[in-house]
Amino acid sequence: MGKHCRAKVDSLSSAGQNDPLSAPYLNTLERRQGFIALTPDLISLTAERIKDGVMEALGVQDSWRNKIRITISTGSRKTQSFVTFPARYSNGWGYRVLLKTKISEDIWIRNLVHVILMEMVNRPSPEHMCDPPAWLVEGLRQHVVHSSLTDHSLTVDDMVEVGDLNGKLGKPVPWFYKRNPTFLAKEFLRKNNPLTAEQIFQASSELASTSNFRHSAHLMFAELLQTPQGVDSMHRFVELLPQYFNAQTAFHQAYSDSFPNMLELEKWWAVVTASVTQFNDQRRWDMAKSLSELGAILNPQAKVALDKESLPTWRQFTFQDILAYWRGEERISTLDHISRQLQLLKAQSLLEVIPLVDKYMAFIREFKDQLGRVGFSPKQRGQLILRESQVINNGLGRLANLEQEREAFLAKYKALDDLATAPDTNRSVR
Repeated sequence: MGKHCRAKVDSLSSAGQNDPLSAPYLNTLERRQGFIALTPDLISLTAERIKDGVMEALGVQDSWRNKIRITISTGSRKTQSFVTFPARYSNGWGYRVLLKTKISEDIWIRNLVHVILMEMVNRPSPEHMCDPPAWLVEGLRQHVVHSSLTDHSLTVDDMVEVGDLNGKLGKPVPWFYKRNPTFLAKEFLRKNNPLTAEQIFQASSELASTSNFRHSAHLMFAELLQTPQGVDSMHRFVELLPQYFNAQTAFHQAYSDSFPNMLELEKWWAVVTASVTQFNDQRRWDMAKSLSELGAILNPQAKVALDKESLPTWRQFTFQDILAYWRGEERISTLDHISRQLQLLKAQSLLEVIPLVDKYMAFIREFKDQLGRVGFSPKQRGQLILRESQVINNGLGRLANLEQEREAFLAKYKALDDLATAPDTNRSVR
């Protein structure tokens, strides 16, 4: 990304390039902490390879329009390591990046991917700049780095192709990084709880800085590319981002064939994460935890106001309350949320609990289907038009039977647990 870079990062300057501080010496502690010393040559080489990796992952051609100008600063140590200044021009958006000479490798690569994505997303020159979601930036960063045929040691002299000898390590760079780019992500998630799809899509800045988010986003991005038409859909998602205020809406539009809504995405993600974690027996909860989580899902909390004059407060609601008293989109969205939570519960609960969970999920699907037919003329002559009150009453009756089954399940488990923990009265006493 020098003065004549194809990516149009066409202005690279340094506040004192002839100054020794433009390529500072890194002590042992700084190297251990993952810091690198930036130079114009290193910026040009790394940025070109990252840009090529981003385009390959998204299946796009090199058709850059806007400009990214990078400046190396030797100013105050209190300033941030990587600062991006977007600017709106008459013919589109431009970006100026200010870098410190010493920077964390993670910060350098993540923000470089971020600004490259910003250029791609905002090529249609929307009035308001569109910022790509954190999971896309992090997932793409990890995918590019771990799929690369280059060892990103981030010094010009030590960058080697996979299979060549790494001077630092004294051994060839292993090929398995190219064969299985999600190896490290799967190893981490096998021992830790993967985030849900909803958590990944709506991650706060605090959550987005965790290792769990980094590996979960990486695995999700890589697996999305493997879905039918995955690369084309991801490319379409990037194109649609500036057209929607909500990135999640753009995603479901791009992946309409595979994931038309969040429930379908959660189902798919539960299967993906289960295939990673299923060999770890410690990941499944015991019976007490499984039943406790099931009860919490079926009796959710919501923030509501008792009247127009009161502030909203958290209240506990039963499943029956949601069916009987909630209306319209509020009820449907809550039922969808419960379905997603039940789908995730199946991946972690004890196997004996899963059939009961499936019954609740089937009940929700059938209840929503009947609600969708309320008010329409029946297909057969002589049948009455289906009314919402009829659907609710029938649903409450079926739900009562399910709740009795769950209570019987709880009672049976409690009886077995009491038997297992009871003292042995038949033991002989000397």
